[in-house]
Amino acid sequence: MAVGWIPDFPVIACGTEASEPVAVIAREAVVACSAAARAAGERRRMRLRLAQSRCPDLLIVERDRPPERAPSNPSYAISSRW
Repeated sequence: MAVGWIPDFPVIACGTEASEPVAVIAREAVVACSAAARAAGERRRMRLRLAQSRCPDLLIVERDRPPERAPSNPSYAISSRW
């Protein structure tokens, strides 16, 4: 059995555009961010207030675990082929 970690998985699961600066947050901290957000200086575990100050255009999405686990998720379809 193989286990993989996809750092952007919560961003993919929330259904936002890849080109948008997006941060998925939980407990007032960034748990995942898009490539566009990382280019603006965002990082995982960054406090929400600091993240918003670094990127005013940042789209904030509260983490929602059920969609991350759903079989209808596009990433699930890819991983289930292995």
